[in-house]
Amino acid sequence: MRYSYFGTRFLIMISTFSLYHQWDMRSSARKFRKDAQDAIKTIRDTGREAINKRIDDISAMKEVPEDTLTYIIKAGQEMEGSDEEKMAVMVDHFATFFVAGEGSFVRGQRAS
Repeated sequence: MRYSYFGTRFLIMISTFSLYHQWDMRSSARKFRKDAQDAIKTIRDTGREAINKRIDDISAMKEVPEDTLTYIIKAGQEMEGSDEEKMAVMVDHFATFFVAGEGSFVRGQRAS
């Protein structure tokens, strides 16, 4: 079975939860940890780009869907704190939602 780019990133990221990989000092484990860090960075960067684009669309008074991303942005903007702190929280929420959804999708694909 071939997974999408994000599906592959998700599987790499999820498999980092194993304690075995945290303490293994072999070069293959170091490469695995690096791949996992890259996967997490990719998902967070994608979230940051999506959030910034949606914020720009909202600011430009464009019509945006009332979806989870819009809800994340509205909730994040109501928080107290600096813009950087708000963005960090919004990216965290995006990543959580993405991983939960991608996990369901990947499990569904395996069953097919």
